[in-house]
Formats: sequence, C-alpha cells, structure tokens
Amino acid sequence: MTLPPDFVPRRVLVLRPRGLGDVVLSTAVVDALKRAWPAVPVDYLSERPSGDLLRGDDRLDRIFLLGPGPDDDGRVTGGGTMDAVRWIRAGRPDLVLDLFSNPKTALLTALSGARYRAGLNKRPRRLAYNLRVPRFRGRPEDDHRYAQDVQLDFLRAAGVRWPGEARARIALADEERAFAADVLRDLGYSPDARFGAVLPGGSWESKRWSVAGYAATAADVARRLGRPTLVLWGPPERDDARAIAAELGDSGRLAPPTSLRQMAAVLAGASILISPDCLGRHFGVVLGVPTVGVFGSTDPRDWTPREGPHRTVRGGPDEGFASLRDLPAEPVIVAARNLLDEVDARQGPA
Repeated sequence: MTLPPDFVPRRVLVLRPRGLGDVVLSTAVVDALKRAWPAVPVDYLSERPSGDLLRGDDRLDRIFLLGPGPDDDGRVTGGGTMDAVRWIRAGRPDLVLDLFSNPKTALLTALSGARYRAGLNKRPRRLAYNLRVPRFRGRPEDDHRYAQDVQLDFLRAAGVRWPGEARARIALADEERAFAADVLRDLGYSPDARFGAVLPGGSWESKRWSVAGYAATAADVARRLGRPTLVLWGPPERDDARAIAAELGDSGRLAPPTSLRQMAAVLAGASILISPDCLGRHFGVVLGVPTVGVFGSTDPRDWTPREGPHRTVRGGPDEGFASLRDLPAEPVIVAARNLLDEVDARQGPA
C-alpha cells in the first residue's frame, strides 16, 4: 500500500525517540516533507535528550519529549506515554512516520488515530502500520545503505516524492554561532584559521578508541595545519578529552563545556574531524566538515555517505585486534593525511 497520488496531509508526525545521531539524520526526513508539502505542519516526538537538537528547528510545528522535564512552553511539551497519546491525538495527524518502529512507538502509532501509519514491516508490530516499510533491500548482510537513506526510504516506500535533495540539518541560532566565535577566539584561533578537531566519543565501549591514538593523530594534524588541534567533548568523554589535551600540550586545545548545538557550532569551523561512530561525527558530516571515522563494532558503510570528504578506519576482531582500543594510530594518521591532501587538491592553490 502507498499513499494516494493526490494525498496532501493535514499534519504529519515523525517518531524517533532515541539515538541522537539518528535524530540528527532524521532531519533529512523533515526536509523532504517540507519540500513535498511546504505548508503542512510537521510534529516530532522524541525523548528528552533530543530536545536541544530539535528546539531550534523552525520547520517543526510541535515537539513532544518523552520523560520528565520543563513545563509546556506552547510549542515544546513532554511527559509520559499517556501524555504523548493525548498530545498526538490533539494534533490530529493523518500521516505518522514511525522511524524507530519498536513496540512502544508502534503502540503510539496505533493509538494516533492517523489515517496513514508508516513503520517497519516487522512482526508483530507491523499490525500498527498500513504503510509497511521493508527493513532491508535484499539480503540483510548485503544491505549497507547510509543510515540517512534508510530513514528517507520510509517516505519513498509510502509513495512520497519531493523536489531536490533532502538534507539533514542542525538548526544553529545566531547565539550559538556567536558562542563558537568567542570560544575559538579565546583558544587562539583566528577567524580564517585551518585547524583539526578530535572528539573521543562513543556510547558503547566497542566504539571507543584509545587516548594515545587520538593524541598521536591530533599531533600529526597539528603539524600539518600549523595550529593546535581542538579537543571536543561531551560529559561522558570529559576524562578522555582532558587526557588527550594533556598529552598534546602546546599542540592541542581543550574545548570548554558546551550544549549539543554549541558543540556543533564550534565544530563547524574545523578543517577535519577525527572521531568514532558517535553524535559528533554525525555533526561533522551534516555540517560539511571532512571526517575520519574510527570504527569498531559498527560497520562504516552504514554510517558514512557514499559521496563527500570522508574516510574510515576500522579496528576490531575482524581486523585482527582484540578491540578498537588496540588499533594503533598509524592507519588513522595515514587516513587523515590522505583526506587533507584530497581536500587541498579540490580547493586548489590559495
């Protein structure tokens, strides 16, 4: 089943409760919806940690954040599951896109009252959907679509078409850009400075690389670009970030604490990012920053655009290492050098 050719929804609801990187990539779905139906309101339901990513996006009409938090401000509200059901039904969407398709979001979709409901064709939750989306193209082991394209396939499977290229977006306000300019100036970077950045993220242990590896790569990038490498971090990476900066000495600069959007604004000024498969790398890709992704348990083909200035290095049992932490710095250094050469060749002489 697909949508009728002349269907124009009254309101669309997008569900993507968790996975901050996936939430960032799902903004391409929002972009596609606004390209297809510019005047149609789009609502978004996620979990509380996604709030900082979603609040600034003026394409979203209403936002619901699952979990305890601030009171309703009129556009952004939150609460528990039954609060979410009441909020959804009050909006009266006639198209729901459940990009997560787990039991909880399937229930919310089933209770939405929407005429059309898109979700993954997985039993038994497939009963919540009348627009059923195949999880894989062909054999699962052969399907390595970029994660953003997987989410856009919800629209394609439903028959939604849009003009132009749908792109993910990080909604940065003037205040975040001003914050970034102040931070970079205070750290000694001139407005036109070329500098590298490392971000030792990774929500799972199998995604985490070593302090020594990041420090060695950051030092090599600093020598190449002639400026200290910026060490970015979120709260879970604070200790690793401090250790990397300490090892770098004058070849590094430690970023101050930031919100998610502030981090993205600071990162936007970098010439290259070295990072694992984490939110920070998604920021880099969406912002157009060249990235070297250091991968462990996840497959880089699933999380890297097919085009663009991005290189990947993988370390783990399949590559002969006990874990990603055992991956030496040399292959990442080589990948960073090659990527900077590629970027310089494309840009031509200064």
